[in-house]
Amino acid sequence: MYFGTEQVDTVQRDRKFTGRVGLAYLFDNGIAPYASYSTSFQPNPEAYRDGTLFEPTEGRQYEVGVKYQPPGYDAFITVSAFDLVQTNVSTTDPVNPGFSVQSGEVRSRGIELEGKASLSHELNVLASYAYLDAEITQDNRFEGNAPRATARNTASLWLDYTIADGALKGVGMGLGQRYVGSSYNVQHTAKTPHYLLTDVTLRYDLAGNGLDGMRVSVTASNLFDKHYFQPGFYEDSVLYGNRRNVIASLSYDW
Repeated sequence: MYFGTEQVDTVQRDRKFTGRVGLAYLFDNGIAPYASYSTSFQPNPEAYRDGTLFEPTEGRQYEVGVKYQPPGYDAFITVSAFDLVQTNVSTTDPVNPGFSVQSGEVRSRGIELEGKASLSHELNVLASYAYLDAEITQDNRFEGNAPRATARNTASLWLDYTIADGALKGVGMGLGQRYVGSSYNVQHTAKTPHYLLTDVTLRYDLAGNGLDGMRVSVTASNLFDKHYFQPGFYEDSVLYGNRRNVIASLSYDW
């Protein structure tokens, strides 16, 4: 007796115009308020149980904020607030839980703060913080919950130093930390605690050796190989976070 499955080839082409419009005004004192509106379009690779492909996920976002660059300083600060709605989001099939259907909507509101400053010709600092209030507003099972692995609070701090003169000219180093607050799985039955990770990078610009545009770099994420957890995709499941990861690269710009 022979059992087999029939192979089905499906082709779908998705097209849509998206746009962005914004308005900003720069005052003489370096303060620049702004507002923007944008739409997004993302093809979705998932499919219904019968093999019908999902429609693309679409979104619209409003954003208002203020940018400030102190006169005479190589620095800036940005404070912004945003409201984002995504539609055609995949959600669990209420009849066949092992499959998905497309009927969801997610709304995300929040504030972001970002600052960058050159402390010297060689040393730069970059800091950011974000508060996110995300909610599933349409869903077959989890309406009112936050999306999976969505932390309300995130922050980062990065220091970057580049040697500008001498025998080591072109050598650069970066050190930073990333904070991610606690989050839930989509069922809100499992909560993972916050964590703090350290990253480091070392690079060398080969322009001084006659190789303009070429750069060698080594980057280590989660430098101290800290153990942390992230919400899983299934009920009551929790995943280990990414272990220490070291990547070496050679790039060339022309």
